[in-house]
Amino acid sequence: MHKTVNDIIQKKGNQKISVVTSYDYTMATLCDQVDILLVGDSAGMVMLGYENTCPVTMDEMVMFTKAVANGRQNALIVADLPNKSYENEADAVSNSEQLINAGADAVKLEGRLPDIIKAIIKAGIPVMGHLGLLPQTATKYTVQGKTKEDAQVLLEDAKALQEAGCFSIVFEMVTADTMYAITEAVSVPTIGIGSGKDCDGQVLVIHDMLGLFEKFQPSFVKRYLSLSEQIRKAVAQYVKDVEDVTFPADEHSFYGYQREQPLEQELLPFGGFFGGGIESGYNLCCIFFFIYCRSSWYPTSTSSSRVTLQNEANFYRKERHLVGLVEDGVGKKLPEELKRRFMELERKDWFEGQGNCWTLGPGYLRCPDCIAKEVKCKTRRASWVANFLKEQK
Repeated sequence: MHKTVNDIIQKKGNQKISVVTSYDYTMATLCDQVDILLVGDSAGMVMLGYENTCPVTMDEMVMFTKAVANGRQNALIVADLPNKSYENEADAVSNSEQLINAGADAVKLEGRLPDIIKAIIKAGIPVMGHLGLLPQTATKYTVQGKTKEDAQVLLEDAKALQEAGCFSIVFEMVTADTMYAITEAVSVPTIGIGSGKDCDGQVLVIHDMLGLFEKFQPSFVKRYLSLSEQIRKAVAQYVKDVEDVTFPADEHSFYGYQREQPLEQELLPFGGFFGGGIESGYNLCCIFFFIYCRSSWYPTSTSSSRVTLQNEANFYRKERHLVGLVEDGVGKKLPEELKRRFMELERKDWFEGQGNCWTLGPGYLRCPDCIAKEVKCKTRRASWVANFLKEQK
């Protein structure tokens, strides 16, 4: 069972209230241990790239609220009414209902608007107020409540919101001494953002707190992590791994058949068939043809299941995974010409046979194209043999 409005009210004077912003499912699941998840219109800046919160729409706030609600188990969800969504009582109630239907438990709005607040509460929807700096209408970000006159206005505004029925009030960028006086004077919890330690609770934008948003960093924010730097390093390492073909590794890949040993162990080490063939100077086409034939004729020696020549031929010609393995495992030892031929996968380069007609060496068969090419040069029967061998492929 998640927290309720009454749970938050009862914390005043007993336990500090923790609030962070949240705009998506993943972050909601990670931050759900706080008292309140605030689906703030600050999402416009940190999630959508807006210059300020003014362009945020109801549709966007509904989307963010739904995402957070899908991940919440513990916290109370409060969703911001965006700019110009509560200019009259009818719009305020209708738009508040949209946020509640999206999964919010309460809504938040900015300014001293007692009649609007009363209308929303009359519709059965709890309201959190917001005083001090009001981002939806502010032309510049300045500290509020510096003078006695300003402090008195804020106190009167707070009492008006309390009387209208707000269950708590956010105060943004208000001087600490003013906030001490207001917190002592009102009976509802005060939630500060850049407003000193004497508030009943604190709220931070999660992207500021974790170092995810670098475009703007308020002076009142404490950064608990610098995730931007760590993310950049992680992505840079990923790019390097992809370019070096160290990712994906065998454990990140899928195969259409089972082998007793990983593919690299059979093909790539220089003690295996592939490596031995490379070191002996054999053509790649003949080396692969021998391995495929061996897999087909002697399946128990290399595989627990029969591997067809057709499957291996497709693997040989098309599978980019092998290209990566060769590049990673033996690329440095391949002559540049052979490496270039293999990477280009050019058929005309693959079938330039040399040496004996039928075998490359002890136990190694030549591929049909190389055999046909050499037979064609040595006997009048070449045409028949070449056609026969090509049909066998």
